[in-house]
Amino acid sequence: MRRLGKVDERELVALYNAASVVAYPSLVEGFGLPVVEAMACGTPVLTSNVSSLVEVGGDAAVCASIPSMCRRFGVAWSPCSGTGPCAGGAVKPASGTPHGSPGKGRRTR
Repeated sequence: MRRLGKVDERELVALYNAASVVAYPSLVEGFGLPVVEAMACGTPVLTSNVSSLVEVGGDAAVCASIPSMCRRFGVAWSPCSGTGPCAGGAVKPASGTPHGSPGKGRRTR
């Protein structure tokens, strides 16, 4: 996993197309636009089983709890208190975990 920050739309489409899967763990999500964007590029989606993400992903997405997603992708998750970026949980790479490789190309939207 890599944290990229803000990317422009062209780069975003290229990233979705190159991905093997888009993992979108979220505790609070208004709509789930990244889930829709990934699906529009034909990329499989793994997302949280909370909020509107279950409805947005429908039968096309795999929905799971954040702790189970973290175990699957080899990252540690622990709940924390407060507000800001850490509110609801902190995610960090687990030690000794290999990073995923890019997936096959997919169609553009």
